[in-house]
Amino acid sequence: MMKLKRADMWIVSGKGGVGKTTVSALIAKILAVNSKVLLIEVDPRESVHRILGVPPSGGDIKQVTDNLFIQNLKPRSVIDELVKRRVKIGILVRRILRSPVYLSFADGSPGLKELAVFGYALDMVEGIEGGYKRFDCVVLDAPATGHGLSLIMAPFLVSSTIKKGPFGELAKKLAKFVYDRERCKIAVVATAEEMPITETIEFIEKLKQRIEREPEIVVINQLYPPFPTNHTPKKTEKHLYLWWRRHEINLSQIERLTKYWGKAIYKIPLVKSENNDLVDLIKTKIYV
Repeated sequence: MMKLKRADMWIVSGKGGVGKTTVSALIAKILAVNSKVLLIEVDPRESVHRILGVPPSGGDIKQVTDNLFIQNLKPRSVIDELVKRRVKIGILVRRILRSPVYLSFADGSPGLKELAVFGYALDMVEGIEGGYKRFDCVVLDAPATGHGLSLIMAPFLVSSTIKKGPFGELAKKLAKFVYDRERCKIAVVATAEEMPITETIEFIEKLKQRIEREPEIVVINQLYPPFPTNHTPKKTEKHLYLWWRRHEINLSQIERLTKYWGKAIYKIPLVKSENNDLVDLIKTKIYV
C-alpha cells in the first residue's frame, strides 16, 4: 500500500495523459482514512468526479465520503473572491472587478492565477484570515508538469515583482510554505514511457535548482503486468507482442528513472475496471 505522510498539502503534478488526476484521487482517498481531505482540481474539464463516481462540483465543495470532498476551481474566480474579501465594500468591489486595469492585471500578470489557487488551497487548511480551518489536508491536482512547476514557483515569481499589498503578502507567505517540507509535500506522476520519464527527471531537476527540494514521492502509473510466460511472442501475434513489448519498455524506463532517482518508486498496475471506479484500483495490489 502507498505510504503517505500527513501534511497540510500534497501537490500532485505529472505529464498530461499519465493519470495524474486518478493518482490525485487515490492519494486523497488514502489520506481521508484518518483526515478530513479536500481534493482540488484546476482542470476546467472537471474529470475527478467521474473517477470517484459523484456529480460534478460545478465550482462548489462537494462531499464524496465522510472525510473526502472535491472542488473544481476556476483561477479567475479565486482572484475575484480575494478582491471581494479585501475590499469588502460592495460598490467598490463591483467597480474594481469591471475595471479594464483590473481585468488586464488579473488575466495577464505572470503567476497570479497560480498564486490565487495556491493561496485558496492553503486557506482551506489554515482558515480564511485566521478563521476556522475546514480541512486537515488539501490534495491539489496541479496542471501538467510544466504548468505544475509554474504553480509551485508562482509565490517566488510574484514576490519578486509585487512587493506590497494583498498579493505581495500572499506570495511571501506561500513561498515560505513551499519551503516547509513537513507541511507542503510534492508528488510527481509518470508512466514508464520515454517522454513521461524524461519530463519527470526534468521536473525533479528544476525543483532542485530553483527551490532546493525534491518531490516526496514518484508514482509510476499504468504499469503493464508481466508477460505470463518466458516465450517471446512473434510480431504476427499482435496483441501478445504488444503486451510483451510494452512491458519491456516499462522495465527499461523504470530502470532509467531508478538510476537517476535512487529512492522508492510507487508502481500502480494497469488494471481493467468495469465501472472506471477508483475503488477497483484501491483493491488492486499497489506496491513499491
